[in-house]
Amino acid sequence: MLGGSISVGEEVHGGQVHLIYPRLLGHAKRIRVLNRAVRGTGVAHPSFCLDSLLQGETPDVVLIEYAVNFDGTDDYAPFERLLRRLLRLPNHPAIVIVNTMELVPPGGRLPWEPDTTWGASPKDLSFEYRSTGAEDMINDVANYYGIPCVSLRGALFSELKANSSSFPIKQIYHDRHHPSAWGHSLMAQMVVK
Repeated sequence: MLGGSISVGEEVHGGQVHLIYPRLLGHAKRIRVLNRAVRGTGVAHPSFCLDSLLQGETPDVVLIEYAVNFDGTDDYAPFERLLRRLLRLPNHPAIVIVNTMELVPPGGRLPWEPDTTWGASPKDLSFEYRSTGAEDMINDVANYYGIPCVSLRGALFSELKANSSSFPIKQIYHDRHHPSAWGHSLMAQMVVK
């Protein structure tokens, strides 16, 4: 597992890291998951430090989650470099991109608008499809290399935007950036299915 704070389990309720999607995948598929995610990092870090992150391990599957950690166009080349390095590993691991999304409105801030319910304010719901992270670019590069992608945005954007009662936005996301335990469960289910 390579990723940022989401894959580390940042902001999962009560620090229950056993509820983050890499761990859930390990339980669901009875596999050992090596989580090499580092909070607060972008894709440039693993693109240069892959060998030290793998620490001699030869993974069968590598999950990559960086859609909300991209820093503009400067991360496109490191992302492609990371994919190429992974594709050249001698054991040829399967690679899956796990795309999450940010729900930050234009000029918004990370915390939700204050309220006493699970309801969302109009500002909470003013995020747009294209401003949810770097998923579109990630998908273009991944498609070029034939690497599959799963997408929380693709699965739930309409429901989250509508704050549907089936998937209430403030129960799926802890803040506008980090999924809750329920959000992590949905991410694990996307990978498994």
